[in-house]
Amino acid sequence: MIFFKTILSILMLSFIFSEEIYITAYSQSFTIDSIVPEIELFEPGAGDSYEHGDIINVSWNSSDQSPLNNPITINVSPYLDDDYIELHTNLPNNGSFDLFAPQFINSFFVSIRIDVKDSYGNISYAYNEGYFTIGEPQDNEIITTNFYQEYTSNTFTIDTKKPEVTWVSPNDQDAYEAGDVVAVSWDASDETLNQDDSVDIYFQIDNGLSEYLLAESLQNSGQTTIIIPDINSQFVLFEARATDNYGNIGKDVSNNYIVIGEQENPELEINTSLDSTYTSLFTIDTKAPEFVPLSNGNYFYPNGSEIFEDYTNIPIDFSATDDSDEAASVDVSLGYILGGWYLPVAENISFESDCSNSNCTIDMSVNGLVESSIWGRLIFKATDDFGNTTEQYNDDYFVLGSTEGDIALNWFDEDEGEILLDWGWNGATHTVGMKRNAIAQYLQSGDQITYVDLNGIPTSSCNDDNGYVELYNFTITDSSYSSKETLLKGINHCEQGGEKRPGYVQGNPVYLKITPSNGDAPYLVLPDSSTVEGSNRFNDTHTIIRNINFSNTIPLNYSYNSIMSSDDRDYDGFSIYNKITSIRDCDIPGTGENSGWCFEETVYNQNTYVDRIPNMQQSSNVKYRVWLLDNAGNEVFKTLDTGGLNYYVELSDIYDKSLAFGWNWFSTNMSANDMSINTMLSSLSDAGSYIKSQSQYADYYNGVGWLGTLASLDNLSMYKINLTGSSGNISYEGVQLTPSQTPLSLNSGWNWISYIPNESININDALASISNNATYIKSQSGYADYYDGIGWLGTISELDPKDGYMINASNATTLTYPDTRTSMQKTHKIEKPDYYWDFNYRDYQNNGSITLELDDIDIQIEENDQIAAFYNDECRGLGYAEKSQLTDEYVFQIMLYGDESDILLNFKLYDDSEDSIYDLNEKISYYPNIHSNTLLDPFRMSTINNKNLKLDNPYPNPFNPTTSISYNIPFETNNLSINVYDITGRLVEELYKGNQFKGKHKITWNAEKFSSGVYFIKLQTSNEQITKKIILIK
Repeated sequence: MIFFKTILSILMLSFIFSEEIYITAYSQSFTIDSIVPEIELFEPGAGDSYEHGDIINVSWNSSDQSPLNNPITINVSPYLDDDYIELHTNLPNNGSFDLFAPQFINSFFVSIRIDVKDSYGNISYAYNEGYFTIGEPQDNEIITTNFYQEYTSNTFTIDTKKPEVTWVSPNDQDAYEAGDVVAVSWDASDETLNQDDSVDIYFQIDNGLSEYLLAESLQNSGQTTIIIPDINSQFVLFEARATDNYGNIGKDVSNNYIVIGEQENPELEINTSLDSTYTSLFTIDTKAPEFVPLSNGNYFYPNGSEIFEDYTNIPIDFSATDDSDEAASVDVSLGYILGGWYLPVAENISFESDCSNSNCTIDMSVNGLVESSIWGRLIFKATDDFGNTTEQYNDDYFVLGSTEGDIALNWFDEDEGEILLDWGWNGATHTVGMKRNAIAQYLQSGDQITYVDLNGIPTSSCNDDNGYVELYNFTITDSSYSSKETLLKGINHCEQGGEKRPGYVQGNPVYLKITPSNGDAPYLVLPDSSTVEGSNRFNDTHTIIRNINFSNTIPLNYSYNSIMSSDDRDYDGFSIYNKITSIRDCDIPGTGENSGWCFEETVYNQNTYVDRIPNMQQSSNVKYRVWLLDNAGNEVFKTLDTGGLNYYVELSDIYDKSLAFGWNWFSTNMSANDMSINTMLSSLSDAGSYIKSQSQYADYYNGVGWLGTLASLDNLSMYKINLTGSSGNISYEGVQLTPSQTPLSLNSGWNWISYIPNESININDALASISNNATYIKSQSGYADYYDGIGWLGTISELDPKDGYMINASNATTLTYPDTRTSMQKTHKIEKPDYYWDFNYRDYQNNGSITLELDDIDIQIEENDQIAAFYNDECRGLGYAEKSQLTDEYVFQIMLYGDESDILLNFKLYDDSEDSIYDLNEKISYYPNIHSNTLLDPFRMSTINNKNLKLDNPYPNPFNPTTSISYNIPFETNNLSINVYDITGRLVEELYKGNQFKGKHKITWNAEKFSSGVYFIKLQTSNEQITKKIILIK
């Protein structure tokens, strides 16, 4: 097509200039070549690092139909694809060149571009995948790069760091008039901040809808005086802005609004007189009455934290005022059951009443409904002569009844070490636990279970009778599912002038509705009464269902309500503390009155709590206490401390370690009189064939035993043993070692270490003694990296007894394990589906690890997605997608296995939601003990088909006031725009316009100055656009 267009152009030009074209009898061949060469750049790779003077292997592949060997030009960009500098030209196109790392570059963000030009002038370019490092750049926000070109040295600075600004004063809710002189102060700092004229002072008016410049180009002295301008607003904030030499702006506003000028008063009180013939006086009053503080500064009594053991005769006090108060009065309502429904307890108390000195008392027993200790709160409602009202709460809850609430502590499931804590003030909940064997043989994944009361309280209306009510439902995700749920009790306040709270009725049987996933009709069943623990009726305590009576199903012939949910009451948070005698330290120790106790957890909307006792090495007494929290999270009242449960632990003096067929990593934590190898491994018989420590080994010979350089085992080392005959056990009598008295000396580099404690301990607690002296640890099936200021992160969360570990120490040091758990920190292991590929890591004695992420615009990574490594179609390791603890992005932390060196591994992705497999572009060279990348810099991989522009759904959506917009572009572009349009198609804000390098990106839209409504995000390049709808709700 290009050829014909060219000929047509020639003919048209000939016609315009009236020139004649002659085709002679002499023919001459010529070539028109408009096809650009093909070129692909392989190395250097993303994340590589080079010192000055290192050789960088640049490798590529290029082809073209032109007859000559097209020359190559190599260019380098020192920082984020800035202008490329030509390093070498007219290089032979042989696919490889050794490039010396330039001395003039110090940067984390270096990239290479190679150009190829064929004989006919067609040019192609290729870039390396991702950035790499040259030199020793400093890891901060200001990057200085020196580069050399044509014997001229230049220096430039890229500064994207904003100045740090803090508004100091005024910071209170003050009022000013126009012309007032006000002293203001601030603090601003930056490496490139001009101290002479870098600060401006503004007013932000009406929540940022407008601004007013008060002073500009101030010295950064930290203080000045300004004159209040002639404006009127109740919502004004001071703002300080600092601009550095590179145009970066930092700012901060005052903490509270100030008022400027006189504000309009919406309240209206008018006296009107007509003419002298018809005279009438009437009042229009829309001004609401006000409560005013008492002499102690509070508005009410009780005002919070008071204790009234006799709640039938409680004094109250208030003071109210209004211009129309001849018949004005106050009503008082009581809220109880931790912020439940408010019921009237006093009415028509006159404004003129003197309630000081206990002159006004009321009965808060609510006609006998209050029978035990509860928390109470009051609403005072003032009404003037014209019906204008004001409602105001007292500040905090007070106690009706005894000083402290009761708390019950019982076994929930003693076999599994589970405790039920029940502080159920006013009996408001019932806990139901479902054990896994109750459903394993009868139900399947996808079936739904609903807890039901056939004669509960289904609605809040006092006109509705009791009937069928569903309390909670859940869907079975696999055959081993179990649950523990707190169900709400129904409460009837109709006789006291309130409403009903839907829920169960005490004494009714616990029913279960089963909804099969195959579409069959739902039906009802009952727990098996012979195996149930607790009660099979709702009795404000608990029910543990171990078996279900599926032999007696009941047809479902009920209309029913929607599923019950926790209400949004005030004061529904509880902090739980425990004290276990065998655990001396806490992950979060209590303070003040809770000193000596360990903080466990904060829960909401429940009066029960199920806790699992941690593994302990000695018999212990377990105690609990519970604190009620106010809406600000402050601990208001606590329960009586429990008497405690005695938990008995019998420690065995027998070491027993089960070993599987194949390779096993193990260690010993019990000393024996005879630690010789043939004695220690005598229980294996002839199952084993080979064992090795870090420096010695032994083989097994039938009829002879173990022979080799490894003559005995110790308690400090890890061992690798290969069982080729069958699985087996190492078992012997010994004495348990005390971890704190058994230090392990570590050398710089790799160390094969044992694990001395007899319980699993969180990795950060277990390795606390070596602090920053180690960087990496791995077991036979997992690994973790050490991050300064954070700790150990990876697939190993706990160290386990009798397992062996390899740890890489950065310095010679001493590892001492704690004697027992030093904190209550628990590891919650999330159940994962089976891997898509079959793999047995025990086939190999050596391993390594890689941390990687998928950089792909066509695939949305989710939990349960998997990546596996392969060598010649043989799986050599796999891992699930998990959120990074550092970036909240999905990463894959994969153990790799193999006993060979320098083998090339390729990778595949399994997309769980699509049930699809994708080949990944990248490969790595594996060798034993490889440790590739970390969570700070994961290895980036992509699928082979990754060529489309993509705009993810903004999150959150709906939003208020900010939403994040993620997008991915497959190729570098110089014409990218991201804009926001309203529903009429009007452009309301330009978020981005200009150049953009390829890869994943994220931008945030702050819609604080826009009104609620529907908006559209449009991502556009020169030849493609994508639009997403978003909703702003304020």
